[in-house]
Amino acid sequence: MQHAECWWLGRIPAQGRDDSLVGVASTRVIPRKKIRLGPRPMKSLTTLIRVKQREMDALKRQQGILENQREEVVKIIDGLANQLVSELKAAQEMPDMAHFFGNYSASIKQRQEMMHGHLRRVEAELDKLSLQLRERFSEMKKFELALANWQKRRDDAQKRLEQQEMDEIGIRGYIRRDAN
Repeated sequence: MQHAECWWLGRIPAQGRDDSLVGVASTRVIPRKKIRLGPRPMKSLTTLIRVKQREMDALKRQQGILENQREEVVKIIDGLANQLVSELKAAQEMPDMAHFFGNYSASIKQRQEMMHGHLRRVEAELDKLSLQLRERFSEMKKFELALANWQKRRDDAQKRLEQQEMDEIGIRGYIRRDAN
């Protein structure tokens, strides 16, 4: 007579009735199968995501510094314009000071042009940083999506394995009931 192995009941007769073997507990433990999808891509992907996040954080800090510089330069330009207006009013009120106003206004305008040049450089740097941030973000998002896909495949494979085990348990139970 042929017998089938069952991990919770021991040997069960495949055909016929052998009641002496039904219900005998097995000491054999069937190890649970673990699903492995490649050489642990999750670990390397999480590391890459962390690296990209740190790069983005550094770029954001640089962007913040440049934003502050741009605000300071704009304040300086506005201050120079206000200073020029106040000196123009003073020159109109005191005609003897009007002689010095020409040189003063030329130096103020020269400083304003210098500050506008600095502002253009800061804005160009900000544009470069925002482009780099977009690139880093897209790279990080690719890695995050790859990690999510890997985790989904792993979970699906684990669920499939568990379902196969449950199906096997159900079949064994049916065979056992049918054997009685």
